[in-house]
Formats: sequence, structure tokens, C-alpha cells
Amino acid sequence: IRNLTKYLELSPNASDSREVKKFVAKIEYKLEKAKAEYDKIKDFLGEWDCFERGRETSYGRFWVFTLESGVLICRPALASPVTVSPQVDGKKLKTGKLINDQEMMHTELEFHIELITKTLMRGYCNSKVVWVRDSEFADLLGRTDRSTIELRKR
Repeated sequence: IRNLTKYLELSPNASDSREVKKFVAKIEYKLEKAKAEYDKIKDFLGEWDCFERGRETSYGRFWVFTLESGVLICRPALASPVTVSPQVDGKKLKTGKLINDQEMMHTELEFHIELITKTLMRGYCNSKVVWVRDSEFADLLGRTDRSTIELRKR
């Protein structure tokens, strides 16, 4: 933008000045849009310790939220590493369905979290058992639970 603006200052009657002005406006619009998107998610970024009723959760001790190629990425420290792009609506965040692959069973997880302050998030996790290894665990298949979670910024 700086170089194109300088070009327009030095050559106000250039034959392509109209196209250059349109191009500068387009870039400025995209930058404003990107800043607005970043402002929506900036408070989620960082490392968060995760607790369920005052103790570390089985979903992972901590979560990491990073910005990669303009997309918010959430990496819960699950037994099997998972990467998701959560949906952010204001101060609320919802992950897509994640699979926690454990040796004896696989659990489908979905997190709903709200940013309370810049250092505290609270919410809940819906979990559903979708696969069990042994028939002795068959009664758990399809079982759903909801647990309350709290995340504190490191």
C-alpha cells in the first residue's frame, strides 16, 4: 500500500492510476476485514490449563490455541493429537466433533466454551462413546455425558 500510494503521489497522471487506486482500496478492505476477524479471536490465543470440577480433565491437561494462515486452531492435549478449527461467535467457542482414541474405547467429544475474562474460560463437553474394544464394555456404547470444564490461561 505504501509503495503504491507513493507511486500515485509521484505520478498522479499515470495511465493506470485508476486501477492502482482500486487495487489499494481492495487491499485496505481485506486488511480491515482480517483485523476484525483477529480481534474476535485474539483473547483465545495461547496455552490454557484445562480442569473438570477442580481437577485436570481426561481430555487433556492443557489446550493450545494458535492462529495459522488466518484460522484459529485448537489443539486439545488428547491421547491422540487432534486439530480442529472451532467456530467463534463473539466470546463463545464451539469445536467440531473430535474423537478421543483410547485403547479400550473411542469417545466423540464436542466442546462449548465461553470466554469469561482474558484468563478464564468456562463451558462444557458433550461426550459419547462410539466404539468399544471388548464386549464387557458394550453397555457403554452410545452412552452420552456432559461435564463442566474450566480453562485458565497459563
